[in-house]
Amino acid sequence: MTPPVRAIYTVPDLRNFIHSSTCTDLLQFVRDLGNAVKGKEVEQIQEFEQVDVDPPVLYVVKILEFLQNCTKEYPPIQQNSRFGNAAFRNWYDGVMKTSFENMETLVDTYTSLSGQEKENTGAEILEYWKRSFGEPTRLDYGTGHEAMFLVWLFVLHKLGILSNLEATGNIIFPKYLQLVRHLQTLYRLEPAGSHGVWSLDDYQFLPFILGAAQLVNGSGSVITPRVVRDERMVKDLAEKYTYMSSVDFIMQVKRGTFSEHSP
Repeated sequence: MTPPVRAIYTVPDLRNFIHSSTCTDLLQFVRDLGNAVKGKEVEQIQEFEQVDVDPPVLYVVKILEFLQNCTKEYPPIQQNSRFGNAAFRNWYDGVMKTSFENMETLVDTYTSLSGQEKENTGAEILEYWKRSFGEPTRLDYGTGHEAMFLVWLFVLHKLGILSNLEATGNIIFPKYLQLVRHLQTLYRLEPAGSHGVWSLDDYQFLPFILGAAQLVNGSGSVITPRVVRDERMVKDLAEKYTYMSSVDFIMQVKRGTFSEHSP
């Protein structure tokens, strides 16, 4: 593995990627994640709790919680601009100083790689990680950043670090969502590439895929589409189901009736 570089600039480039084995494997990974969480609820854990969870899963949770706690050190600053608080750049620069060490620990501790291969692997996952939380220059966050986190999870799964897909989908991904939603609201990050009213969520896409899978063949199967218009029920179910947590977040950040802002 070597540090990734951008290779998609044109429509033919995109077409080549869509027909590549990498794209096929990535889409299969999403399907596998969905199957792993089918009919199951989100697991709410804290990194310091003694729970029966794979050590690398707990380590990733620990990193994500560290990133969220660091926002206390970089509160929003007073500025004239309504969106995109510049303090996000300070937070980003601050937490990224520890990212190389975090990625190095993952590779050192949970793989048998050595030498140049280990170094290249650490460099690759670092690049995906750095692009998973928003863009400090533009002060925005969107589905492209979410996609980078998905690729990061995908590579770690390929390496055997995150082999438990249920834990990845029901512990790590919800913890990531909690972090990026906190960043979106605290720093008023612009939705990158949003289609506004025609997008159910201006920032995320994957929660609706994994969230829908959770509602299949489980206790969630009794939840009907009508529930998403009931704010009380949505809030009650938000901690259990990723889909409901997404709807709950939309209700918090968008104004007006649900039929108006999310037709």
